[in-house]
Amino acid sequence: FKQKTAYEIGVRLVGSEMCIRDRYRVICKKADAQLPRFFGRLPRLTYGVKAIPEYQAPASPTAYYYSGSQKAGRPGYFMANTHKLETRPKYEMEALAYHEGIPGHHMQIAIAQELQNIPKFRKFGGYTSYIEGWGLYSEYLPKELGFYSDPYSDFGRLAMELWRSCRLVVDTGIHSKKWTREESIDYYLKNTPNDELDCIKMVERHVVYPSQATAYKIGMIKIIDLKEKAKADRKDYKKLFTSMKPRKSETKPETESKPKVTGGENIGVTGRPSDVKTQLTIPGLESEKEKQTTTSTR
Repeated sequence: FKQKTAYEIGVRLVGSEMCIRDRYRVICKKADAQLPRFFGRLPRLTYGVKAIPEYQAPASPTAYYYSGSQKAGRPGYFMANTHKLETRPKYEMEALAYHEGIPGHHMQIAIAQELQNIPKFRKFGGYTSYIEGWGLYSEYLPKELGFYSDPYSDFGRLAMELWRSCRLVVDTGIHSKKWTREESIDYYLKNTPNDELDCIKMVERHVVYPSQATAYKIGMIKIIDLKEKAKADRKDYKKLFTSMKPRKSETKPETESKPKVTGGENIGVTGRPSDVKTQLTIPGLESEKEKQTTTSTR
C-alpha cells in the first residue's frame, strides 16, 4: 500500500505550496463553522495556516502549532510542512488540521492564555502529557462529532493512530531495550504506511527526546477516561461540551480592545465566549512581506 499502490491511487500530495495551504484552510474553515454546536467556550484569538520555512522544513515534522498572543496582537499559526510533498499522504490532512488547529492546539492553548485568575504556569506551561494528550484526543474527537468528510480521511486518522502506537514501541525499544537506529527505523517501515523519511526523523527524535511519545499517549488515555466519567454523570451527552461555559470570574477579557492581528490568512474562530462569531470566507494569501515566526515543535 505505502509504495506502488499509494502512488497509483493518488494519495500523495501534489501541487504548489499555495495549493496545500489552501486545502488546509478549507478543512479548518469547515470545522470552525461546527464548533459552536459542541463547545460553549471558544478562543478569542484567531489563527492561520503557514508553510514551515524552507530552511527548517527538511528537519521538521509534518506540522506543528506556533502559539499566538492576544496582548501582542499575534495570531496562532498551524505550520504545515510542504517539503517533498510526494512523501506526504493526502489522507492525513484532516487529522493533522484538527490536531494542530481546532479543536486541537490552537483552541487549547489560546483558551488557556485567556483564562483569568490562574497562575502563569497554567497559562503558558507546555507539559507534554497535557498538551499533546489533547492533540491526540483532538484527532479522535472529530470522529464522534462527524467532522471527517469521508472514510478516506478517517483512514488517515487510523493511520496516524497506528503511527502513535508504533512510537510507543520504538520509544521504549530504544531507551529500555537498547535498540539500534537501524532496528528502530526498520520497525516503522514494516508496521506503518509512512514514508522512510518520516521514520528516520522520528527515530532521531526519540533518541534526543526520551519518553515524549509515551507522554502523548498517556495524556490522551487520561483525557478519554475523564470524558467517560463526565458522560456517565450526564443524561444528555450533547450537553457535555456545551455546558462548559466560562466562570463569571473568567468572562471579562484582559482588554476591551480587540486584538490587532496581521496577515490576511487568519481563519480561526473569534469573538467573546458569550458571543461566538465564525468567519466563513476563505481568506487570501498572506503578504510576502509578512514576517514568518517559528518555534520548536511540540
